[in-house]
Amino acid sequence: MARLGRVGFLGVAVVFHVVYLLSIFDVYFRSPIVSGMHAYRVDTAPAPAKRLVLYVGDGLRADKAFQFFPDPSPSANTSSAQEPQPLAPFLRSKVLHEGTFGVSHTRVPTESRPGHVALIAGLYEDVSSVTTGWKMNPVNFDSVFNRSRHTWQWGSPDILPMFSTGAIPGRVTDDTYGAEFEDFSKDATDLDYWDAESDADLNARLRQDKVVFFLHLLGLDTTGHSYRPYSREYLHNIKIVDEGVKEITKLIDDFYNDGETAYVFTADHGMSDWGSHGDGHPDNTRTPLIAWGAGVAKPSTVASGIAPGHEDGFSHDWHLDHVQRHDVAQADVATLMAYLAGLEFPVNSVGELPLSYLTASEGEKANAMLVNAREILEMYHVKEEDKSATVLRYVPYGPFAGVNQTINERLTHVESTIGSGQYQQAIEASDELIQLGLQGLRYLQTYDWLFLRTLVTAGYLGWIAFAFTTAVDAYVLDGKYDAERTVASITASAAVLVALYGFLFAQMSPLTYYLYSFFPVMFWEEVFVRRKALIAGRNKLFAKSSRQDMLKLALNFAGYIAILEVMVQSYYHRSIYTVCYFLATAWPAFYGTGFLRENALLCATWALGCISMGVFTLLPAIKVESATMILVGGSLILAVGVLYIALEKTLLVSTALPGMDRKDLGAMKADGISRGILGVQVRYFSRDGFRKAADLGVTRSG
Repeated sequence: MARLGRVGFLGVAVVFHVVYLLSIFDVYFRSPIVSGMHAYRVDTAPAPAKRLVLYVGDGLRADKAFQFFPDPSPSANTSSAQEPQPLAPFLRSKVLHEGTFGVSHTRVPTESRPGHVALIAGLYEDVSSVTTGWKMNPVNFDSVFNRSRHTWQWGSPDILPMFSTGAIPGRVTDDTYGAEFEDFSKDATDLDYWDAESDADLNARLRQDKVVFFLHLLGLDTTGHSYRPYSREYLHNIKIVDEGVKEITKLIDDFYNDGETAYVFTADHGMSDWGSHGDGHPDNTRTPLIAWGAGVAKPSTVASGIAPGHEDGFSHDWHLDHVQRHDVAQADVATLMAYLAGLEFPVNSVGELPLSYLTASEGEKANAMLVNAREILEMYHVKEEDKSATVLRYVPYGPFAGVNQTINERLTHVESTIGSGQYQQAIEASDELIQLGLQGLRYLQTYDWLFLRTLVTAGYLGWIAFAFTTAVDAYVLDGKYDAERTVASITASAAVLVALYGFLFAQMSPLTYYLYSFFPVMFWEEVFVRRKALIAGRNKLFAKSSRQDMLKLALNFAGYIAILEVMVQSYYHRSIYTVCYFLATAWPAFYGTGFLRENALLCATWALGCISMGVFTLLPAIKVESATMILVGGSLILAVGVLYIALEKTLLVSTALPGMDRKDLGAMKADGISRGILGVQVRYFSRDGFRKAADLGVTRSG
């Protein structure tokens, strides 16, 4: 590469960083979705339920669904209405008397689309869709709705088309309201009212089995964004949702009147106290899950004490300690719904069937877990075939590569265990298979990570070396050294590049992989042919450096690395800044005890400020609006202003006083100037003294 000017160097920098920015998507945002799997379902005759109803309260936090609050209704003015009470009495009655409940734990990103995909497809979001938008992903994934005989769904136009567009034509029927109703500036309870009347012409279709009804209730999410989840509006919307679920449940029960309907109520994500979601804060990842009806187990209670599931203390104020809590992963809900309705499991589902929600016998549970394991291992098998067909010297996943450890051998073992009536052992073996299958899927998903990360690391290190070499050559040595490019160096770099490209071609790698390989070879070849410039620059830089200078340079370098590491780790542990602030309180002590005595007020203020900031980083990152905090903060600001005005006559000056003799210093001292110590010129001026000092050439620095 010829010597680059500033514009050329900048151009290389921009192109390199843009290309390597794409590497984030190739490493972390590759689609986990594959096709060609055989679908599995649990063969039970009949299925636990003939139909399934799914309610999703968009943006409903688990704690708000079960906690007690005064009646938030606008018309609630009586004294009895101010007594704490459950906001969702109908759903609570299902928890207490008819069904099973728990917390559904979501994954990041806690947004509506990923949450619904996990609930209905059993798939944790196809992360490649961040490049195509959350609304409509062109990659088709399977879902519970697609496996149903027919699904009717009502709700937001942002959510429903995801499952109807990718489904078998005519399989899913949508009924949405206009997007103009999603107004974040008003109470959105209207979005949770639905007309559930049935058309008589649909009577025959409605009475078939394997039918699914999905009601997406957006009002909570919209109200939470507008008013926050602790607001009266949000809490009132929970009441609206509960009343609506009660109405529709009664309508469905009255219409069928056969007791063969299974119900699931949950949420796609929670809501932070700020009225936001998306990150992994527990308020965003914990959502309620309540199931009742056909095929669902009755609540498990204890006469005294605390039932299992409440050990984390999260549900201590729900008044449900005597009812066992069964937590699940969000993708498990899709598997639960498919089992209850007698449907095939979605072929991309990674959910594990939550057996504690089922009324089935031990034998039926063992068979269901085996089918669940087959479905996940089928996905692993297809992904492994795809990977092994394109990778040179493919290395299989270890737990499935040993003697008597293949997938078929493990499945045969589970089948024989069931056949011998050892159902609990079979359930445990199937669960182990499911976990290994999920780990194997992760192994295949990240199979290329080592290679890609090596390429990216070599590229960035090469860029650093190239930029450093260019800077030394251009600004330290004034371009005196030309690149010594020989036939051997050109041949070597070309051979490395050809070998890399041949390897990528054999593995049918994406085009971006070729770009990631090009830059490291180019940068390191350029550094090599300009190695004499680096040697000359090193000699010039350290020609007059003493051992003390080298030690100082090493300490500075170590200090910079430490500061960078502190900044990185502080993203995960804010308390690191607390330690830094507390250490900073000792800074004035480095100037000696004399300085501390003469500047006691300044040092005390510094220490108080550092301690205050240190305490601040220990407080929760997410805070709610507080009138008390605002008043206290305003009072502190006012107090600081008054203190500043009171001390305005003493202005800090930290510049030297050039050309001044003892007589001048004495005169200035008499006018309000005090001498510094240890050679540090710290002086305090009155307003008039500062004016006189300014005439003598003293500048104000603070």
